[in-house]
Amino acid sequence: MASPLPACLGVLPVVALLVLVGCTAPAGGPAPPPTAESGAPSRPVVVTTVLPITLLTRAVAGDCATVEPLFPSTTDPHDLQVRPAEMARLARARVLVRNGLGLDDFLLPLIGGAGRSDLRVIEASRGVTPLPVEDDHGHGHGSDHDHSDSHGGVNPHVWLDPLRARQQVGTIRDGLIAADPSCRKGYGERAEAFSRQLTALNQRLERQLAPYRGSTVVTFHDLLPYFADRYQLQRAVLVSTPGESPSIAALEQAGRIVRREGLRGLLAEPQQNNRALLALSRDLGLPILRFDPLERGEESSEPAAARYLRTMEANGAAVAGALGGSPDRSTAVGAPADR
Repeated sequence: MASPLPACLGVLPVVALLVLVGCTAPAGGPAPPPTAESGAPSRPVVVTTVLPITLLTRAVAGDCATVEPLFPSTTDPHDLQVRPAEMARLARARVLVRNGLGLDDFLLPLIGGAGRSDLRVIEASRGVTPLPVEDDHGHGHGSDHDHSDSHGGVNPHVWLDPLRARQQVGTIRDGLIAADPSCRKGYGERAEAFSRQLTALNQRLERQLAPYRGSTVVTFHDLLPYFADRYQLQRAVLVSTPGESPSIAALEQAGRIVRREGLRGLLAEPQQNNRALLALSRDLGLPILRFDPLERGEESSEPAAARYLRTMEANGAAVAGALGGSPDRSTAVGAPADR
């Protein structure tokens, strides 16, 4: 879980980190951005905070900018820590694209400490209407990872709604154009093309999930508040945080909902293989279907826009399968041994 000031900074202050990576600012001014004359890439370097923001930014940037994740893409976005390597990337970047809504706010004081008053910061979620983090962890609209304190009472995972993701794409486009007007046309054309794809994705998901409006899905922890909000679904959540074990009451409630709704699968993120979840899967005779919240994942050569669209299509298929459609076994992360 990200804290306002990661613990490692108490040992190595920001200035010391900058000395270690050899990128201290000249006296009286910010660190200079990379230039072609210095041997650095002529394209602007854009750093991003979390995997979904990396994907959206790369889809807009194309060959106009070099987009680098600030943190390893396999890192849980709630456990980000700043080390010398991250400070080095910040020091040579022209633009930082972050999600906002409390997910990566801990970076803001570091930017000032790094002497980067010239660093353009794009908050991709600016203008997006967020969902609140609610206190009911067992049914309906449960808490997402129980991070209400760090996220100021709002849920930051807005990219799991294609139309909110489309808003983020527009904000990223505007910020990149402001930082690099020489590539205005490229940024604009790619953002427009991706926005059309996101609109079409939403329309496909709406048609696919329309028969299940008002139905309840059972998830191990609260993976999909924005997805459920967009497509008018309810959620039954077994635990507040992924590392917890569900209570007997939560398991009994899940069983009742499965029988009432006629569910054909349980939803969990790809990395989730909790023993209690696997036991519930066996007891109910239901597969565990993959819903990928795109919080983390391996780097891939797949184009960023295609990766986002493919993942969201697979998420839609998993939800439809859990609610009564034909479950797509390719989305399963676990299944009962005997059916």
